[in-house]
Amino acid sequence: MENPDLIAAIALTVILLGLIFLWFNPKFISAIAIPKSLSEDKALKSSNDFIIYTPLVKEIQSEAKIYLIAFNRAQQDFYLASQKFANSAEFLNLEISMETENYSYSIVQLDYEAVQIIGKAKKPEAKSYLGLTWIGKSNEERISFSVMFESIEPTQETPIIQVVNNSVVCPVGYIKLN
Repeated sequence: MENPDLIAAIALTVILLGLIFLWFNPKFISAIAIPKSLSEDKALKSSNDFIIYTPLVKEIQSEAKIYLIAFNRAQQDFYLASQKFANSAEFLNLEISMETENYSYSIVQLDYEAVQIIGKAKKPEAKSYLGLTWIGKSNEERISFSVMFESIEPTQETPIIQVVNNSVVCPVGYIKLN
């Protein structure tokens, strides 16, 4: 006769080993099917009544965040060396492509004391990013500042950031990240 406690212990062990395997091998399950009614905003692909959600969207968006941080810092360094901002990536000495599979990057010279970096999403499920580096005053001393914004929803709209009285105005549809 079978021992129900032994069967339950074996079943629990198999489940735990399976969870441990999945925990240490996240690429083993690259997508999870979720009913549409639960999560329409996190879609990568849609199939009948299910949406396929993948953690790859966050990885895609991490690229833009890292690139914009690098661009902002490089602009600050460039300004310190030349007393102006670079209007082209080639002057920044970054080994970063302005076009990737996921994003299109551009530099917009707002004036002599402000430059905007745009990370425009190419994929409809990804958010876009805006970076700004500008020269302002702190205790009557001119210093460089930088800030980054993330779109609230996935979008390809990339507005120009406004600086008013040494304060940055958050663009509509975006949130400040730092």
